[in-house]
Amino acid sequence: MAIFGGELTSPFRHSELFASGRSSLRRIIEILGSTPRILIPNYVCPVVFNEFEKTHAQIQLYSVSNDFEIDLNGIDFEKFDCLYVVHYFGKLTNLPIGLPNNLLIIHDCVFLPSVDEAFHDSSNKQIGFNSFRKIFPCAEGSVLVSNFTYPQINDVIFNRQNEFSKHKMTGLRLKQRYIESKSHDIVLEHEYLDHLLLGEKIIDKSTEIETTTDGFALNVSKSLGKSIHGLIERLNRLEVVASYSQNRSFKPSFACFYPIQINSHAYDQIKKELVKESIYLPYFWPISDELKLKGLVEKTDHLFIPLAPENNKKNFFKC
Repeated sequence: MAIFGGELTSPFRHSELFASGRSSLRRIIEILGSTPRILIPNYVCPVVFNEFEKTHAQIQLYSVSNDFEIDLNGIDFEKFDCLYVVHYFGKLTNLPIGLPNNLLIIHDCVFLPSVDEAFHDSSNKQIGFNSFRKIFPCAEGSVLVSNFTYPQINDVIFNRQNEFSKHKMTGLRLKQRYIESKSHDIVLEHEYLDHLLLGEKIIDKSTEIETTTDGFALNVSKSLGKSIHGLIERLNRLEVVASYSQNRSFKPSFACFYPIQINSHAYDQIKKELVKESIYLPYFWPISDELKLKGLVEKTDHLFIPLAPENNKKNFFKC
């Protein structure tokens, strides 16, 4: 018998909406409970370390190669509760087959528009989250998705709208005005930068699981439409960046990020040339001195090393 209706089915067992990837991560940590034993890649945002450290988690690092492939050889998975996997810059990370069934897989999909496509084809419990503000012209929003059910969130914990996105959204709108004016108004430039910086300071200070603002649905709806055109613009910028770096081998599943591998001694010159084209390349996740002192990064490789003129190792950028 034919099923009536043309609606698409939903593969999600459980999903929630939060203000940011950090809030989703805090929700996952709440689900895990105290002192989880977790495997984390050695190329990851320090925020991830900080959030897990608050729970006194037992952390062990595993290696990520210069093509973003992970190395889990020699790891005794029976000693761990969770495997934390980052899907770098829109490229799906391949996981080995035969992982223990009781190993929970956490998918960090902050560079992807959706989460479910990253789930592993196995019987493992899996949970993941993204971050709209990383991939869309949007100031807030993170979807958390799992293939299993878990207790509802405590209303006492989840009772606060975020504050950072108000300043972020103001900054994004002012930045658009600055770009459209083509006048290089230094006052307007400082104004949008100040709002963006204030929003970042607020989210850095936050320790709670926060929800989105009332205007989120409208903002994300507009952002989706703009992002279609934005992808074409990013492709054009990639051509410019590739002409300087001589490297364009990365093939993301979601064409929003294009990491470029370069020698750090060439960074300053490339940066100067790209600024002429109004292209600015931030480098990702230089490891902090704090994490070095804690001994959490003793196994790191060149992916973590920040740029320095005397450093001939390679680093990754987005455009």
